[in-house]
Amino acid sequence: MGRVIPAMFLFAALSAAFLTGVNAYAEENKVVVLMSSDAESFKHVLDGFKEQIASKNPSTLVTSITLKGIEATAAVSQVLAAKPDVIVSVGEDATKLMKENIKDKQIVFCMIFNTQNYTEQNITGVSLEIRPDMKLQELKKIYPAVKKIGVLYSANSLMSYAELNAEAPNQGLTIIAKKIENDSDFPGALKDVSSQTDCFLMVADPKVYFSQTIKYLLLESLRNKFPVLGLSSFYTKAGAFASFECDYKDLGRQSADITAKLFSGQRASDIKIQRPRKLKYSISALVADKMQIKIPEQVLREASEVFN
Repeated sequence: MGRVIPAMFLFAALSAAFLTGVNAYAEENKVVVLMSSDAESFKHVLDGFKEQIASKNPSTLVTSITLKGIEATAAVSQVLAAKPDVIVSVGEDATKLMKENIKDKQIVFCMIFNTQNYTEQNITGVSLEIRPDMKLQELKKIYPAVKKIGVLYSANSLMSYAELNAEAPNQGLTIIAKKIENDSDFPGALKDVSSQTDCFLMVADPKVYFSQTIKYLLLESLRNKFPVLGLSSFYTKAGAFASFECDYKDLGRQSADITAKLFSGQRASDIKIQRPRKLKYSISALVADKMQIKIPEQVLREASEVFN
């Protein structure tokens, strides 16, 4: 037995060392998810992120912070106090705050349209900008009669317009567009393009679309019976025929996949900014009825929301 006891002690010591190593490793994967808003879409992103990172890196500790009601300096302090290895910023406000205040942490953003503003070496992420081929394919599915699409854009959304214009011929479609230089251009430009097209497709551009122009657009759409394709279910509910948006839960999963790559040793600078992998659409059956648009039953079944 004299020889067995040391062996048992040795086994116990090795086991303790192993468990200590496992615990130390478990504490290495720390993520702070900083959210610009507590809106439902942001919550879906967080849920998707937690679900996916748990399957990719089960030891990861995720802390979520919402900017609502917190001063910027306090939010930065909370993020740093958690000692994260990776920061996930959800939305423009959170991403801008992290970009301006944190340079020595890897940052993964999502829920951002204008990704060209975030090209630092320590930042990568997932854009909100849906690929034009995906968007136009879905448009043809929900509105098979479409041939010509109206678009208004400014210098801010030139890239989005250019991508749509380049892809349209591949889908058998034509883009008829006008560039907006200032607010006063909107009514005339809208009248011009809507008179030549089968529908009107919004692009993400706060210089072109804000409360007054959105209200004007939707009223003119109903008055002159040209369907509008909006940027989220908010627009569909407000009077657009339909809207495209990304699948927010999958956006969270996609952000988790990028985070897992950073944990494996890659750097943000090595990972290209990605586009959403999935999109969803909402439909207004009420608007379709007023415009005498026949919506295929399958389209209604597959819609994320149908407004009657």
